[in-house]
Amino acid sequence: CISAPPLPPPSIAPNAPPPDTGGKECILLTSRVHPGETQASWSMQGALDFLTSDTPEAKRLRSRFVVYVVPMLNPDGVIDGHYRCSLAGQDLNRLWDNPDPNRNPEIFNVKELVRRLSTVGLRFFCDFHGHSVKRHAFMYGCEPPREHRRGNLYPEIAGGAAGVFPKMLSEMCEAFSLPDCDFKVQKSKNTTGRVVVSREFCIQDSYTFEVSFLGGTVGSDLVHFNLKDLQDLGKQFTRALQRYLPAPDGEEPYEP
Repeated sequence: CISAPPLPPPSIAPNAPPPDTGGKECILLTSRVHPGETQASWSMQGALDFLTSDTPEAKRLRSRFVVYVVPMLNPDGVIDGHYRCSLAGQDLNRLWDNPDPNRNPEIFNVKELVRRLSTVGLRFFCDFHGHSVKRHAFMYGCEPPREHRRGNLYPEIAGGAAGVFPKMLSEMCEAFSLPDCDFKVQKSKNTTGRVVVSREFCIQDSYTFEVSFLGGTVGSDLVHFNLKDLQDLGKQFTRALQRYLPAPDGEEPYEP
């Protein structure tokens, strides 16, 4: 994956075929498609710290899934100090439907990775972002298109099945706000990563994880997120992911 003009992008072999997963399903986490959303990188750092730790929860997650991480989707934009766009002047999170391999090699190659992983079992996708307007941490998910709905197994949960993981995360993390989550897909979002992965590859658990530039309410206080808070959000996200995904024998699954 060579960007234009060429800068060496951090990558995890996006052009390689998926390895033999030994029958395990896969998780794909991405971050920093918008260069100015630095809190996405700090939250991803917390997620990586958890994923690579020796805690029993992290070991269980690694034993059950192969986890792919692309920590910086727009390295050129970050290096050159852009706020939202790539060096080609495009918002890379509006090009997932048909990325150009020359102008948008970052998204083209990661989408190809999604395609390969979906053939062996992609269970969960999430793109980490920052949000400049809303407070707290929250998520955007994808309700299925109306013509694909077959009844709602979780009528009491906003977003139905797509709302189960955010609900669980809200129970584990005080800085995460379930009321701020949204699962409606606006027409303007149809070419974003979470929507394309959900609809083109039929991945129910496809999200963006949004973290406020400001902070959130903890207890009765409005607090600014510091670096530790951002990393803790990433750790809580992956702890919740371990609890949410299918449980092995002898472990109680999550019940909303």
